[in-house]
Amino acid sequence: MTIQPFMNVASAAASGASNNSSTKSNSASDTSAAYLQLLITELQAQDPTSPLDPNQMTAQIVSLNQLDQLIQIREILQGVSS
Repeated sequence: MTIQPFMNVASAAASGASNNSSTKSNSASDTSAAYLQLLITELQAQDPTSPLDPNQMTAQIVSLNQLDQLIQIREILQGVSS
């Protein structure tokens, strides 16, 4: 099992979040990708005697999906109103 350094994942998340020149849908997908990468890294590096709470992880994923859907709805409504 290979564990990626956390700093590489954190810098990728920061660069994805700070890139304001990209479109909003790309920003949302970048945020989703960065979150999933952080989640994978967290799961790989977790303490086997104290694993991550699956309910908390599920709630975070659901919140991220809801945010993505709201962004898509907003973009559709902006396209209709234009």
